[in-house]
Amino acid sequence: MAIAGVVVGLLVAPSSRVSAGELQDFQFAETAYDAGDYREAIQRFEALLPSLTSEILIRRSRLYLAAAYVHLGDRARAERHFRELLRSDEDFVLEEHLFSAAVVSLFREVRDQVEQERRQRDLEARRRQEARRRLAIERMLRQRERMQRLEELAREQIVEQTNSRGLALLPFGVGQFRNGEPGLGIGLAVTESVLAAGSVATWAWHRWLIGQEVAPDERTDFNDRERIARVSNQVVTGVFAAVALAGVLEAQIRFKPALRQVRRRELPDDLPELEPEGEPARAPDLEVDLGLGAARLRVAF
Repeated sequence: MAIAGVVVGLLVAPSSRVSAGELQDFQFAETAYDAGDYREAIQRFEALLPSLTSEILIRRSRLYLAAAYVHLGDRARAERHFRELLRSDEDFVLEEHLFSAAVVSLFREVRDQVEQERRQRDLEARRRQEARRRLAIERMLRQRERMQRLEELAREQIVEQTNSRGLALLPFGVGQFRNGEPGLGIGLAVTESVLAAGSVATWAWHRWLIGQEVAPDERTDFNDRERIARVSNQVVTGVFAAVALAGVLEAQIRFKPALRQVRRRELPDDLPELEPEGEPARAPDLEVDLGLGAARLRVAF
């Protein structure tokens, strides 16, 4: 039927090796197919197929087997051989003018199914590749964050300062500063300083008043001023004592035996750069396929 094309293909394909016996057996099977003896053709091709070494003869044998099964109404076996043929040569082109409409129709149907399956496999492969790429990127980012955190930790120096309850008994926010509460310590220090100054000032005012000589007609007015100075001193002093006592109690209640401080330190300039671990870059794969009537170039990254 198309034995001349097969012979030419065998001659031009350097990778094809075929013995004279294989080619003769193939011709006998093809002759049976051309004569319409499909059962005989099937027997010959099924017996011949396992021993063939030439890819061209293997593909042609599967083609004739599938066509013969179509003529005998065995669709399942015909589909199987068409599928094997298209899987071995995804660019196979059927000489539709050499076969019946039923053979051509089934071949097209199986070709569409195989093409759909191939596209689905390619899509799944791309999805898996994309998933691996995302995982690699996420792993690299996590590693980079981890190394940045290690570098930050290397730049931090933790200093521990032992605290004393005796110092926490002092006023003016000393205990708060020792407990690591500078805001509260500043507030107490300012408040108690103002109250202490007010207490000293009102005490000095009172002492100055009682040392004065007062005329009898000014005694009443003097007594009022003396009482104001005395009461003011008592009030201010009492408030100072209350605030100071509250500060001491707060420092004792929230006493911290040790205070940890984090200080920054510079790393030496001669340290090696921290680089995230990752998969080494892979060079692109170059594949060139040459065959009968087809050539493909694929570059994979």
